[in-house]
Amino acid sequence: ASTGLVRPGTAPACSSVPSRPRGARPPPLPVAIGGGGYPSLAALPLAGQKLRSARANRMDDLLTRSREPSPPALVDVSALQSTDPSNPQQALQVLSVHAEAVRRRLEYQQMERENLRFQVRLLQKDAKERQPDHLRQLVANLEVENRSAETIDEENQLLKKQLAEVDGMLARLDAEAEKA
Repeated sequence: ASTGLVRPGTAPACSSVPSRPRGARPPPLPVAIGGGGYPSLAALPLAGQKLRSARANRMDDLLTRSREPSPPALVDVSALQSTDPSNPQQALQVLSVHAEAVRRRLEYQQMERENLRFQVRLLQKDAKERQPDHLRQLVANLEVENRSAETIDEENQLLKKQLAEVDGMLARLDAEAEKA
């Protein structure tokens, strides 16, 4: 077995988290802002929940916050009707400005549509993750991982022992090479 063995769906190595003695109480929850009381449960990560970077959280907030209504039409349609039919240059200019305004509005609407689709996907994902079946599966995965923690620790100790033996053999070989 190699030391770079990857186990998908498992927690980081136990040695990265300080252990507490058996029977010791867990650390207290943080105090709510404003003094006293229980902290907001929304602020605490759920067991097994992926930790996200602050940048990812800011991006989600930016993409999911309420937006202002779409801007009004950029060109007054009455300007199209009041153009002088005997002056084709003026009509062409008014029509080209109107066409550019319509093209920009179309681009804006397409961006808005994509943002709304993204929000819908986020909401669907959140709704799916809150379903009892998904939560049961998450609990089952965590229980399996918890039961396998002892085996993983034993394997870790075995690998450390083997590594120490190999280091000892290399040290003896180096010592014999220096004597020769």
